[in-house]
Amino acid sequence: MSGLASATRTEVVPVLDLRGGVVVRARAGDRARYAPIVTPLSPGPAPADVARGLLSAWPARRLYVADLDAIMDGTPPDLGALRAILGACPGVELWVDAGFATEDGVAAFLAAGLGRPVLGSESQADAALVRRIGARAVLSLDSRDGAPMGA
Repeated sequence: MSGLASATRTEVVPVLDLRGGVVVRARAGDRARYAPIVTPLSPGPAPADVARGLLSAWPARRLYVADLDAIMDGTPPDLGALRAILGACPGVELWVDAGFATEDGVAAFLAAGLGRPVLGSESQADAALVRRIGARAVLSLDSRDGAPMGA
């Protein structure tokens, strides 16, 4: 192979959606209907248990954690849940979407040392933030019904 095809590699990054301190199951993007997950991979919806079970089935190097309380309600990221996941899954890198929309919010999260912040386009009113933060974060391009969301 040559060119772009030889330079690209696909990586599956499993996603955990957190709401109310537990992992919830997505229902067609309707966040109001999300409910605690029930899965044979875990004894319950605790973030560390679900992450451990998920990684036992799919040995990923990274997990994408969407903190829906932070995204939807503007609360701080659930650092306790993130620490529990890291404690249960040594060596995994977390990509954390907590509705980061300011440099101060990103800086505070980076200072906690719990992973890379995700800048979701749905949370961005200022596209320049993405340029200023650069490679310190992961960019998530959100859409609804085929239309881009955010700045």
